[in-house]
Amino acid sequence: MIEVISGQTLGQFLNQNIFVPLSMGDTSFTVSEQTKPRFCELYMRKGQKPGMLALGQANGEGGLRNITRKSDSLENYHRDPISDKDFFYSAGGGLVGTCGDYLRFAQCMLNGGELDGVRILGRKTVEMMTQNQLGRDPRSGLSRDVAMMSAAGYSEASSDSGFGLGFSVVLRPEEATHLTSAGAFSWGGAASTMFWCDPEEDLVVVFATQLRFRDDFELPLNALLHNLVYSCLTDGKTINKTVMRTRL
Repeated sequence: MIEVISGQTLGQFLNQNIFVPLSMGDTSFTVSEQTKPRFCELYMRKGQKPGMLALGQANGEGGLRNITRKSDSLENYHRDPISDKDFFYSAGGGLVGTCGDYLRFAQCMLNGGELDGVRILGRKTVEMMTQNQLGRDPRSGLSRDVAMMSAAGYSEASSDSGFGLGFSVVLRPEEATHLTSAGAFSWGGAASTMFWCDPEEDLVVVFATQLRFRDDFELPLNALLHNLVYSCLTDGKTINKTVMRTRL
């Protein structure tokens, strides 16, 4: 729809309307020759097959294996979208960038669509995006399979949250498995990346790893990170931005 209405590729549209205005200079669908040395390698647990959610199913070999050059999902980053007519601009995932760039986007969303005097979305639009859109009981809008997956802890869907337009949204913090606030909105990535914005605490958190399909049975990163961050907050709310980086 974006490409049809705008007359641009998705990459061109995002660059013109989000990346350039927010000074997100490292965010793109491709990795240039100049930035390739900074491109992080990707890892997976030994015994785990690509595309397989972990959920305790790794065969116990232990350790990690580097899949950077073996993953089909990474080949798109090294193609030329100008000469390659079959280049795929995915609206569901596929951008590459940095923690710094993503922090600017997340801070813009926390600010209601504005950052450093530049506005990319209207305040009411952001309010709608970050409100539950599934009705009174978000669980009624989830399929049985998704509900079962969320019970195991490996999903953006859980009993405490609903879904807005692009984000999961905490509705009942008392049902969460970790410290959080009502109204906090978030999302996660396949390589165990995650971010959330907490309007109540004026808080933005960006967390990045290079571990594809984490195993929440072995290491519940989301819950551990939430508890670590919120336990550091003070009554004065002096901490308003948290960027955490880890390298496996």
